[in-house]
Amino acid sequence: LKQANLIGSKLVGDINWQPLPAGPPEHRRITLRTGMAHQGRPAGADPFDVRDIFNWYEPELRFDPAALEAEVAQRRPSRLPGLIGWTLSADESRALQVTNVVDLVDARDPQFRLVARTTDPVSLFSRNVKVGPRDRWLGVVASRFAENTSPTSLQIRVDGRVLGEFDVPIRQTTTDPEPMLIPVANFQGKSIAVEVIAYPKDDKSWIDWRGIYLGHDRPGLLTIYEDDERMAEVLNPGNGQLAQDPEKPYSGTHSLKISSSSANNPRIRGLDTWICEQPQLGQYRYVLFAWKKPTGSRIQLQFANRGQFSDGGLAFGRDTQTVLANHQFRRTQGIDERGQKFGYCYEQGVVTAQAPFPLWLSGDLPKEWKVIQRDLFADFGLFNITGLSLNSIEGDPAWLDHFYLARTSVDLEYASRLLVNPQPVPPQPDGNGMLTIARREDYPVEFSRIAPLFSSIDLAHGLARQLEHRGQTDLLRTHANAADKPTIFHAAVVLPKDRPMMLDLHVTHQPLCDWQLVVRANGQVLYDQLIDEKLTTPQRGWATVQVDLAKFAGQKVLLEVLNQSNNWQNETSFWKRLELVDQ
Repeated sequence: LKQANLIGSKLVGDINWQPLPAGPPEHRRITLRTGMAHQGRPAGADPFDVRDIFNWYEPELRFDPAALEAEVAQRRPSRLPGLIGWTLSADESRALQVTNVVDLVDARDPQFRLVARTTDPVSLFSRNVKVGPRDRWLGVVASRFAENTSPTSLQIRVDGRVLGEFDVPIRQTTTDPEPMLIPVANFQGKSIAVEVIAYPKDDKSWIDWRGIYLGHDRPGLLTIYEDDERMAEVLNPGNGQLAQDPEKPYSGTHSLKISSSSANNPRIRGLDTWICEQPQLGQYRYVLFAWKKPTGSRIQLQFANRGQFSDGGLAFGRDTQTVLANHQFRRTQGIDERGQKFGYCYEQGVVTAQAPFPLWLSGDLPKEWKVIQRDLFADFGLFNITGLSLNSIEGDPAWLDHFYLARTSVDLEYASRLLVNPQPVPPQPDGNGMLTIARREDYPVEFSRIAPLFSSIDLAHGLARQLEHRGQTDLLRTHANAADKPTIFHAAVVLPKDRPMMLDLHVTHQPLCDWQLVVRANGQVLYDQLIDEKLTTPQRGWATVQVDLAKFAGQKVLLEVLNQSNNWQNETSFWKRLELVDQ
């Protein structure tokens, strides 16, 4: 592009907006150049470039709005540390909205947080995860604030099967809510495809994404000892013996037996955790253990604080602010005197007046297994556990088992109720062959037995397994939530471009009763039929329904299957199959 000669300062050269060529970077260079105007210069002008002065105004580049929007959308998930490693399609990225909000849950420590929502009716995030040989739990760590947000449900699928659906928990205290957990012990040593599907309620469904968790323990629990032979190896028994004992453990298969006065290690490899008032993930507050000592007078359990065992009553002599800053506490927290006073030590048995002075637990010496649950922060204040000492004192044998640190009272209850012997007896079917699924968190796993991609946790009348009905066995039964509120099972899928798909259902009803079956895809009703005797009798009591999805090939589709009321007279539905299959 060449401009006319510029003479004087009245005329300003302007090339207007010029499109830049597409292609590789070496073909997209723009050169701005001035030179003397030998041809066409006015009479009397200086020859050559004498007194040629050219004033450049700042050149401007304007982005292509469409290309810029696409690039920004593609990079938007990278602003959220909790979504690093997850794969989103280009359409998913464009639908993702990110904003800053002020977190005032702790008024003493306000923070900015990035939250996100999707403008789509459903959003799908995926990634591959390698499950380690000891990993038992996979968790999605996310929450929402109580104010100015709406509910969102998250569905978690592993290798194409739903293993959990959760309401995103509300963060109301400085302690992070519990992660949304699914068991993965059956996948140990394997690589699994994990999908998280978000179902927002409206445009206020903002989520604070934190990340994904994979580990041996539930995130709120830290196993100190439960059948692990390594604990017997890391504690130094002195002149005595420390070994695993298979005889009558409190839980699991073994307990720790100490046949010397003390077994200890102030720095156990892998044990370095803080006890605090408002524990975040990776920090703890409570302790749970079982111990016994059939003979003797006393038994002690002591914690090492930052690599040292303390004698009770000694003054605290380190710079606590420096230590806490190194562990990234957001504000300075003081170490109180409780831990130093008691030496971070529990004792049970005969009371003595000899120093050091451990924290005495009421009750006689536990000659049989006794479970101890304590609030470590209330007992000892803020401290850093790095090691342990089990002290039998007189040398009489003592046993320790079922030893956990817990973040919240919910985690403490889980360890004390479920991680014990014997395991709770599974519920049995009633006289009508019906087994009610008691826990809401079990609904998705149970329903995925007959519908791998679908789930719902909004079941006002619950979910039940039916041993037999109308000639079919191993069924699930549900009921419409209300006369004007159906039960909705949902799934989000990306249908293949080259293979037409359909929904294949096998359903029925109670004798002489009926219910309405509705199937929607992206809000469009594809099937609406009364499931009654007229439909099922010619099919031996069960209706086989196939819904064509060919027109949605290559698209992301929100599928909804509704168990809807007809006249609100026994709207019970029975399900044998609900699957996505090739036509």
